[in-house]
Amino acid sequence: MSSINILCPFHSKVVNFLNIDLNVKIGDRVACDECGLIRPISIVTGLEIYNRMATQQNSQIDRLLDQEVKTLEKLKNKLYKKTEELLQNIKSLEKEIEGQIQKTIQNFQNLKLTQYQIGQTTLSQLQKMAQQISLYKNQEFYQEVIDNIQNYQGVFIKQFDTALKYVEDYKKSIEELITYQKCYEHPQEICFDLQIAHKHNLIISNCENKIRSYLFKDDKLLQLQEDKSHRGYIETICLSNSQMFFFSGGVDKIIRIWKISDKGTFELSQELKGHKDCIKSIVINSQDNQLFSTGYDQTIQIWNKCESQWQQSQSLNEHKREILQLQLSQNDKILVSVSWDKSINIYQSISKVWKMIQKIENAHQYDIFSVCIINDEQFVTGSREVIIWQRNSSTGLFTQLRILQSNLGCVDRIKFHPILKIMISQNSYAVDIWRFVEVDDPLQIQRLKGLYQGSILTNDGQYLIAYNVDNKKIIINRRLF
Repeated sequence: MSSINILCPFHSKVVNFLNIDLNVKIGDRVACDECGLIRPISIVTGLEIYNRMATQQNSQIDRLLDQEVKTLEKLKNKLYKKTEELLQNIKSLEKEIEGQIQKTIQNFQNLKLTQYQIGQTTLSQLQKMAQQISLYKNQEFYQEVIDNIQNYQGVFIKQFDTALKYVEDYKKSIEELITYQKCYEHPQEICFDLQIAHKHNLIISNCENKIRSYLFKDDKLLQLQEDKSHRGYIETICLSNSQMFFFSGGVDKIIRIWKISDKGTFELSQELKGHKDCIKSIVINSQDNQLFSTGYDQTIQIWNKCESQWQQSQSLNEHKREILQLQLSQNDKILVSVSWDKSINIYQSISKVWKMIQKIENAHQYDIFSVCIINDEQFVTGSREVIIWQRNSSTGLFTQLRILQSNLGCVDRIKFHPILKIMISQNSYAVDIWRFVEVDDPLQIQRLKGLYQGSILTNDGQYLIAYNVDNKKIIINRRLF
């Protein structure tokens, strides 16, 4: 209930009418507070009552608005707090990401990395970093925050996109730097081995029982010659250091010596007979005067050059099963052999006689297919995994340093380029290319997927040539850096 001022006809003046219900309407009767005169509410009086009602309603609205403002103020404070937390998290993450990127770059600078030294490990780190940025950027924030900080969100996304783009661009530049890319392919039947005679721009390959030579010029191959002297599959080819002759051996148990003319043609010079089974590996010393051959007869035959002819001088038979590969160190000091008996034999020339100085039994869990000597202190072997072996400075014996790769099927070829310090390992799934930045920590710089045979690098490292078994083609890959 309330009161209102209404004109009373008896008093001829405005008097106060009390106890007016503001819900009254025009036509209702009200009493004068002084004389008790009862009179109806006029239009004018009704407007005044309406105004009073409106005032009261406005007051109520103001109270409700005050309450809403206080509620919104609480929401705003809560929102600001969450926004600040989000900002801090983003700034912290950005700082961490930038720190990782700078640390990676600094590591590169500290190592004084060359073009070959940037490895797949680094790429994996960058890819993981980019993935982390992407995941954080796209995760679902609280909807309440998203709805109220649209202006800020655009800034956050831009910052993340900038960081992500930086990493992706950097990764792309590395990939372009280290990539070998196919530039030519030449159809050929099954090929087991390839050798490059750089002196004549000549590539020599074996195709079943045939030896073929190609002129390698302008990134292409032009077949020059073919010979069918072998009476079975040719398993291995070995080129002399002078590049004036090469050796071939295979199923027919005969080592054939081929002379290379100045024009790049080759002709049979001599045949060596001494093996009783398939010949799998042939190596020659740095002076081109001592030859080593081995195979399924479990022996290593040593041949010396006397004037223009080769003669057998020694036989080694310490393996219990087929020998798959031999490798001679660059200075001719050590000879390493690997076998299906899972052992590694290490030989040394003592008073011009080769003697076994160490035998590593059960060096791998499975048969050993390949070996490659990095230097006098280190060599690498391949089975279903790749293992690096290091000479102990105290005992002089070789021990396992680390497993470089595993679960590879069959690592049937490992080759090392001593000048470029690049190693190629060929397995059932791919050709892996490694750079020896540190002697005990090579970096994988590329992987060419597929089943390959005879993978080899040119002297300058500009070309990687290999036979693709699936496509039955010799593939020439040119370096893009």
